[in-house]
Amino acid sequence: MTEGWKNEVVESLRVVADGCEPETTSERALLGRLVDGLERGRIDGARSLLEAYERTDATGVLDVPTVHRLLSADAVAEDRPAVLVAALAAALATTLVDRSTSMVDVERPRERLGAVAEEPTDAPETLAEVATALATRTRLDRSARAVLELAGETSFARPGDERRVADTVESALAATDLRSLAAVAAELRRVTDATWSRSDLLRFDGLGFERLVADLYEAYGYETRLTRASRDMGIDVVVESDGRRGLVQAKRYEGRKVTGPELSKYVALLSLFDATDFVVVATTSTFTEQARQRRDLVADCVRLLDGEQLVTLLSGTELVPPLQL
Repeated sequence: MTEGWKNEVVESLRVVADGCEPETTSERALLGRLVDGLERGRIDGARSLLEAYERTDATGVLDVPTVHRLLSADAVAEDRPAVLVAALAAALATTLVDRSTSMVDVERPRERLGAVAEEPTDAPETLAEVATALATRTRLDRSARAVLELAGETSFARPGDERRVADTVESALAATDLRSLAAVAAELRRVTDATWSRSDLLRFDGLGFERLVADLYEAYGYETRLTRASRDMGIDVVVESDGRRGLVQAKRYEGRKVTGPELSKYVALLSLFDATDFVVVATTSTFTEQARQRRDLVADCVRLLDGEQLVTLLSGTELVPPLQL
């Protein structure tokens, strides 16, 4: 038994056992004994191991008749402990894989492991080949689950970002691409810890920006309602809190400012809708001096939110900036 393949198999079996989570102390102990035997290339106590195993609550892990057959196989008669221990380890790994709820295709490794248990003569070579693939798939499965769990805990602000994560995970699983999964996990951690910037706002399209403004108000305790785009009369979001009702106009501008005449039009909404207490104009950009002067004339009922103010407010919520995938 060469050190190269032996180390690969030992590490792979450990990864498999960790990923499939043996359910009892006896199962973990059994795996430890097999791995230990594989590391040392010895069969000392193999039959006593089986007898002890039959008395434990882990008897669902290995098919006992198969183990009996392996113990009486030519490998034992020929004093080839490495072959036997590798075959026992393959049988254990097969059962652990069968019992797992893997997200990746392990059919071929399962078939190869089953072949090792049936015919242990070529066990070292076969298991060495399978172990690397099985370990990769186990790591892939665990990485994918970790990414999806992290995504489930993330408050995505941009529509479609959650779907982007799911699509990337699906593609990575199909391509056995651990690097892509690692990149997605890193990006999720980045946006979770990041503060918002003006450039983040511009990654939203017009409708997405309206939704973002609505989500921002919801994060600060308002009830919100997006209006129908074709009949908004300049209103994008209706917000309410503590009996006060506001009308919000969201302007995704890049390279231009909200002007005075525009603001005058939005102020006019106060007279068009009953039970309206204030108007909000939110923009990714900023406002002209004329617009700010116009606001000062009706300061009690008109609120301006420029890009810098939005960034500050968003950074105080759990909403995360858009992913860069």
